[in-house]
Amino acid sequence: MEQAQALKALLAGDHAIFTVEHGQAIGGAFGLQPEPHTFIDNRSEFKGITLWDLKEGQGAKGYSSHILAMEICDDLGLEYPSMFGVGSQLRACCKALERHLGA
Repeated sequence: MEQAQALKALLAGDHAIFTVEHGQAIGGAFGLQPEPHTFIDNRSEFKGITLWDLKEGQGAKGYSSHILAMEICDDLGLEYPSMFGVGSQLRACCKALERHLGA
């Protein structure tokens, strides 16, 4: 995956949890292979996570889009503002990546 494609994938993944394979492809475009996180389906909780094809309480490994974007920016030494919402944080990091790529 090219860096421009990886940036598009991050932006398209607002509030998403990427599969291990997809997250590694995005990170790999920037020379980064961060460890995946384990997410537990807790759909009955306020603002809980729903992992399709799993039942509540089951877990899966993957990458949260905003955390992956932050890890890429941190690895590249890029500055970005700290935001409260995950979507806002994702967009802030992606703007830093856009500047880095000259997009």
